[in-house]
Amino acid sequence: MQFVPATLAAGIGDTVVVVNQDMLVHNVTEARGTAWTSGPIPVQDSVTFVVERPMSYFCSLHPSMTGEIVTK
Repeated sequence: MQFVPATLAAGIGDTVVVVNQDMLVHNVTEARGTAWTSGPIPVQDSVTFVVERPMSYFCSLHPSMTGEIVTK
């Protein structure tokens, strides 16, 4: 029930893969006005996206799960 690592350093244009290794479905939703969301990520599945800017994100199904991408 957490993003690991909670803070990820990545460059603009880098590809990030989020793997759901929990026992519940999750998603990745950008915190800035919910500008972007991955949709549901089933258990043991993943979603891939390209870093466009620094961003904070959370799981809209479990809002206590938060994380951020800082750009290098």
